[in-house]
Amino acid sequence: MAIMNGMRPIHPGEILREEFLIPLGLSANALANALRVPAPRINDIARERRAVSADTALRLARYFGTSIEFWLGLQSDYDMKIALAEHGAQIERDVMRWNRPHEESAGGSVMASVSEDHLLPATQTPFHPATGGAFLNASTRASITALGRSPGAFARHSLNAASAAVQSSAR
Repeated sequence: MAIMNGMRPIHPGEILREEFLIPLGLSANALANALRVPAPRINDIARERRAVSADTALRLARYFGTSIEFWLGLQSDYDMKIALAEHGAQIERDVMRWNRPHEESAGGSVMASVSEDHLLPATQTPFHPATGGAFLNASTRASITALGRSPGAFARHSLNAASAAVQSSAR
């Protein structure tokens, strides 16, 4: 499935498999044991058949020394790109943009109590397909940038950081 820039969306399981499991020589079953979760959960994620849940993100972040937001951000970006590709054009046709009523007509309505900073002007959208802009927090952005350095670099860095933390806590 091609999205915006012609590239397919990347499932978090692909990142788990290609940047962590393979470079570290770690099997999905061994990771599942270390995370204290059923093996099918990790196998299904690594095979791109299952989403990363908040619970799994907590466990992966703890084990690999990454952030929870990294894993949930990957999942959210993947879900958003799939939804946009599958339903974006239809929703664009079917759903009309809400236009804010004039101040004088708002009167005592609910909208009169909504602060200005929660509203987007009709010309501004939080996501624009042409730019591929996605909201990523700084932690996720930094993690993804780190992934781009070289295959396995982020996994090795994370494992080294996790090992150092374990060794220092054992002292």
